[in-house]
Formats: sequence, C-alpha cells, structure tokens
Amino acid sequence: MLTLTTGIDPLLVEWLEWTMLRAPRLVDHQPCELRFSSGALELVEPEGPVRVDQPSCASYGMTVEFLVTALHERAVTAQVTPVLVPSNRILARIALVPSASPSKIDRALYDALDSERWPALLSLPQPGCPPTAYQRDVLMMAAAAHRTALVWDVPVTPDATRAAVATTTDTPEDWFRAGRSTAHVLLRAHTLGLHTSLVTPSLRHSPVRSAIREWLRPEAYPQVLLQVHQRQS
Repeated sequence: MLTLTTGIDPLLVEWLEWTMLRAPRLVDHQPCELRFSSGALELVEPEGPVRVDQPSCASYGMTVEFLVTALHERAVTAQVTPVLVPSNRILARIALVPSASPSKIDRALYDALDSERWPALLSLPQPGCPPTAYQRDVLMMAAAAHRTALVWDVPVTPDATRAAVATTTDTPEDWFRAGRSTAHVLLRAHTLGLHTSLVTPSLRHSPVRSAIREWLRPEAYPQVLLQVHQRQS
C-alpha cells in the first residue's frame, strides 16, 4: 500500500515500473526511472541530459498517463507537474493524494492497460472499419480532458486519413500534455472495442508536420497521429 510519509511499498514500485514499460512511445529508447522524493513520485532520466524534443516529451507524457491510470486503480489521485528542462534530470513530479475507490471507468482503463500489447513505436497502418460517430465523440471528450483536440480524418496522404492529437500552442509542456492525451485516448478506445496504433509518418519531421498543420481548422499543432478502427474478431 502507499505510505505517503515514509515512502512507497517496494512491490508497488515494482508494479509501477512494470506499468511504465508497457507505455507506448514515439522514440527508439526512452530510459526513465521512478523514485520517491518528498512525498511524491519523480520520473527521472538515469543519466542526463534530458531530451526536450517533441517526440521525447510526448513519450514522457504517455508514460506518466499510464502511471496515473495505474494509481487511479489503487485509489490514488495523481497531480502531475512536468519539468522538462535539459539541465534537470527530473522529467515530471507526481504528487500522490489518496482518493475514493476507483470507478468502473478507472478499472476499465487499467484493464485495457493490462490486457493490450501497446505499440512500442510507430507502425504501418492496418485495414479496418472506422469508428462510429458515438465512439468518435467519446474519444474527442477523452482528448479534451487533457486540453487537447482529437481531429478526425486528417489527410496524411491522398489515400489515407488519420486522427491527430493537436494543441493550440507548441511548447514542451504541450508536447507532454499531448502524450498524456494520446495514452488516455488509446486506453479509452480499447474500452469501446476499438484498435489503435501510432502510425507513420512521424511528426518529428517538420515538413510533414507543417503540411498537416495547414489542413487543421481551427489552426492547431498536430502532435501525434493515430489510426483508430474497429477491432477485428
């Protein structure tokens, strides 16, 4: 169990570290460690300097959202503060506050985290039927919970459309928040019977990102591209 004054039970730390390893990411190698300091968890780089670029910060956000989901399942609310400064090995600070018993959706999101093999990196698109209007609305609300927008039918190529997690500004904190939003959308989509993947092309390439941004109305910054479709039985 959590002991906020003396630290965290080692078995819980091991479980949270396992949760971190399951989180999707946009970069090849994202080594992070979890430590307890002054009544809070800290996500840290084992060796500096910290990478503060768009795909790395989005990946940090995805990791943190998986941690938050796991903590909710244990009746703990997490208050996250990103740091994201190259001179500081701390990526994010996660204050822990005991809360009410987990809700049905909290348990469903954790079950999704636990049961799915989440994408480690970008992948090629797969065939599948698109989500329904209701499913789209639910996922748009999931993205909005992190102050991002989920934009559907973004024309990545002449014959392919994707969903984009987008922000109104373009700072490291936005990239981090978009990563959290993406992870939440991935988990929520699973509870709706949908399959999701992080798909190419990568938005780390500025010409691709600029071309997609020009399409978005109202104007926004695309941070992560997703494919969302019905899960094949």
